[in-house]
Amino acid sequence: MIENLQNKDDNYIKIFLRIMPKLKNVQNSENYLTINENKNYLSMSLSPENESKFYFEKIFNENESQSSIFKIIGRPLCENILEGINSSFISYGKKSTGKTYTILGKTIQEIQKEVSINGNETDGLFYRYLNNKGIFNFCLEYIFNNIYMNEKENNFDFNIELSYIEIFDNCIFDYFNLLNFDKNISLI
Repeated sequence: MIENLQNKDDNYIKIFLRIMPKLKNVQNSENYLTINENKNYLSMSLSPENESKFYFEKIFNENESQSSIFKIIGRPLCENILEGINSSFISYGKKSTGKTYTILGKTIQEIQKEVSINGNETDGLFYRYLNNKGIFNFCLEYIFNNIYMNEKENNFDFNIELSYIEIFDNCIFDYFNLLNFDKNISLI
């Protein structure tokens, strides 16, 4: 079955773009970016003669939900993992652009803070949390649900190894290696 996966057109490096909503305190300024979601490109121009286009597999606008991003990006990765193929999800961008939100989502504390600031009811707090979890959480849930179903039906054994590393300020942080978390590995 792995031979079939290796020959599929959709098993290669894909680059996606997620647009972050504008911050409330940022003044409206002239926009130099044009997003063409149907043709999957972003064009940037300072003048009509000087235009650059950047192509992506898909561009997610600022209103895209975490679950829809999982369906397009995370589920195919999970399917490969369940077939025994190593897979990675890399989030890259400037500081404070939403990488952690995309990967991990919002915490219960962040949602509680939003609810208390806006004065909304806390009845839907858990529902809000489920809608704001990150790709990592969706993937773990999907993989473990599939493993559970396969073990019940086929008596398969699974061995899973996870890595969650961050490279920041010339240091590598391995969040799943708690024994050596204090000892950051310098890249220089």
